[in-house]
Amino acid sequence: AINLLITYVGNNLWQLHQEINKLSNFCKKEIKEKDVKILVHSKTDNNIFNLIDALGNKNKKLALTLIENQLNEGIAIQYIITMIIRQFRLLLKIKTLLNNNVNQNLNTSTILKLPNFVAKKILIQSNLFTLIELKKIYQQLLLIDEKIKIYTGKEKILLLKMINEF
Repeated sequence: AINLLITYVGNNLWQLHQEINKLSNFCKKEIKEKDVKILVHSKTDNNIFNLIDALGNKNKKLALTLIENQLNEGIAIQYIITMIIRQFRLLLKIKTLLNNNVNQNLNTSTILKLPNFVAKKILIQSNLFTLIELKKIYQQLLLIDEKIKIYTGKEKILLLKMINEF
């Protein structure tokens, strides 16, 4: 477990301290490797943002590759789904505002409560989707999220199939 923790965190002592605190609070006895896999996010987490961008830009091939990489690195599928749902919720929110003729000069970063560069990226990505597409994708994501919590062992198949159908 400690080797996996060090692999995930690297030499960032502050993050290592935070992760050890989280693990010790969660695990009442011995910390096992499975606990580290569930609770600790790898230092490669910024790959999740590349994945989210690939999905937002409708780049299925890259998205599928990045999902595969994330899963191979031990990133929990629930974390990946949560981040994808978050992205499409933001896209849906912006698209709805734009379709309701809300002033495009409105500060999207204020509305989304995100940094400017992230809000601008989401605004650009929202132009690649129709409102109907976003609603359909969001509903599919919520359904996948529910299925993953029920059908263990088929999570990867469900997620990859859904991404392929975008």
